[in-house]
Amino acid sequence: MTIYTCTLNLAIDLFIETEELVPFVVNRTKEDDIQANGKGVNVSLILKMLGIDNTALGVKAGFTGNYVEDYLKEKEITTDFIEVAGTTRINVFTKVTQDQKETK
Repeated sequence: MTIYTCTLNLAIDLFIETEELVPFVVNRTKEDDIQANGKGVNVSLILKMLGIDNTALGVKAGFTGNYVEDYLKEKEITTDFIEVAGTTRINVFTKVTQDQKETK
C-alpha cells in the first residue's frame, strides 16, 4: 500500500531573530531558520518519522519549490511534484528580541 500526501501550496517558512527592528535601515539578524512547509509536506515528514514510506505530491515553482523538494529527498521521502512558472511562497516570521514581539 502506498500513501500519498498532496500540498497544492508549498511554502518555505523563514524564521529570523533580530535585536531591534528599525525602519529604513539594514536590520541584521542574530538567528535564522529555514523550514519546508505546507500541510501535506508536514504530514509526509511525520509519516516518515513514524517509519511509514510515502510520496509527496503537489505543485512547486522556482528555486523555493526546488528547496522544498530537495529537503524532502534528504529525508528520503519520494516526491512527484508538478513544476509551474513562478516562485513557491516564502513566509517570513520576525522575532524582535528587544520587545519580545513576533511579526508574520
